Amino acid sequence: VMCISIVVSLIITIMLRTTAKREGSIALHADAAHYAMDLLTNSGVLLALLIIKFTGMVWVDSVIAIIMAVYIMYSAFKIHVNALRIILDARIPDEDLKAITSVLDKYAPYFKNYHRLRARTDGYMIFVDLHLLLSGDLTLSEAHAFCDIIEHEMPQNIDLTIHPESSDIECVDKSSSRAAVLQLLEAKGIHLDHYNQA
Repeated sequence: VMCISIVVSLIITIMLRTTAKREGSIALHADAAHYAMDLLTNSGVLLALLIIKFTGMVWVDSVIAIIMAVYIMYSAFKIHVNALRIILDARIPDEDLKAITSVLDKYAPYFKNYHRLRARTDGYMIFVDLHLLLSGDLTLSEAHAFCDIIEHEMPQNIDLTIHPESSDIECVDKSSSRAAVLQLLEAKGIHLDHYNQA
């Protein structure tokens, strides 16, 4: 019965950890840790019984119990730290931040700069908002159409909201002028009629 319980716990633990990693769910990570603790406890008891039976070293039971207790405390601490990171809106992982900035860098010639970049995680999803400083001669429809291009190129797990801002500062780089942005919109096949109607 104990061997069956170990195998079942192992299968459930692997499945839960895989799903938790894919979905970024702290609850599933905690569930996986719970089953991993069951797996460790059952395996530890079985190992201790076998060692005591064949060697007579009774003290092994206490050593295995201590190892299991340390692992349980470590797992609980790790879950609490990860949960606190979400609650306190900790910095998003570097690879996700790099994914965001790489898309922004791709379209950097078409805007002056961006600021107030804020991000938070909610399980698998990362919610980001930022302010984008655009050429002052762009219409509101043109600005939103351009922002949509950037928002739609973000990875699937990143939900970006851009707040366009107008700038009257003369742009040294002419590629960020209205003509360049309109040329980009045309190249992307974006029609402004949709934005004007909205």
